[in-house]
Amino acid sequence: MLKKQYKEIIEQLDRIENLIQTFKQQEEEHMSQLDDTITALVAKVTAEDTVIDSAVVLVNGIPALIQTAVAAAIAAGATPAQLQAFTDLGTTIDAKAGELSTAVAANAPAPAPAPAPVPVVGPTGATGVVAAAGMQQGGR
Repeated sequence: MLKKQYKEIIEQLDRIENLIQTFKQQEEEHMSQLDDTITALVAKVTAEDTVIDSAVVLVNGIPALIQTAVAAAIAAGATPAQLQAFTDLGTTIDAKAGELSTAVAANAPAPAPAPAPVPVVGPTGATGVVAAAGMQQGGR
């Protein structure tokens, strides 16, 4: 009878061990998928940043190009009245660039709040608080 119970316990332990191994493999697969997703997201953000940076350089550079062209035209004999359209265009671009900057700043996400401290009980029964980084612990 004892031998049968021992055998049943060993079989249950084997099943538990198999389940743990299965869970471990699934966890490794999920972590690998998560790593792949994070890598793809980082690549997309980097590409988007490049596009945004290029757009900023373009938008910021247009007024200077217009001013240079107007100055060259005036030097060549154009009158301010003839160049008013370019002056108006430069003013409009400056205004729109400002609107874009304001919209981006207004819609930027706020920084995430710091996580709340987690109470812990030590092996001796002492209680304390562990910061989110797990580096701080208080007394009783």
